[in-house]
Amino acid sequence: MIRIVSLFLFLHTSLLCTFGGVHNQQRIHLPEKSYDGYGKVKDKIEEKKIIGLYFSASWCSTCRKFTPKLIDFRNQNLIDFEVILIGAERNKDAQLKYMQKFKMPWYAVDSQSQENQKVRHSLRKMLKLEFVPLPSLIILDKDGKILSATGKRDVVELGNNAISAWKELAKQG
Repeated sequence: MIRIVSLFLFLHTSLLCTFGGVHNQQRIHLPEKSYDGYGKVKDKIEEKKIIGLYFSASWCSTCRKFTPKLIDFRNQNLIDFEVILIGAERNKDAQLKYMQKFKMPWYAVDSQSQENQKVRHSLRKMLKLEFVPLPSLIILDKDGKILSATGKRDVVELGNNAISAWKELAKQG
């Protein structure tokens, strides 16, 4: 129990220190349409308790290193957690190849679409960033409220305990 509390405090503190706090009522616009690694379109993202927006690209070596870890994490926590790729590829074909190469089991938003730009813009505005660094994993509740802006670090450092910390943040609303 003490370990979970300390993990929660670590996550909460790192979030505030890294981004000056994002505990507000603003919401990220979740994409209406996405597609899988074979181009199959999905109209609505399944409602999960926790959503990870994964900002990544094939040309980013750090992204290529983190992606398999995120796939494992997502598959182990599938009941509560889903990932949406917000790609940074030059075109949809490059993004599909990237998804297929790594066998990404989640859906993606076309890297050149207006929805991709809307998500990036609202996130930059909320976190006061000039750009969203790659790779980034932004953790949201089911309504689009940011729970953690340091999801990549949370997954790497906390492992499956990250999901408990995010659930606790979601309960606090």
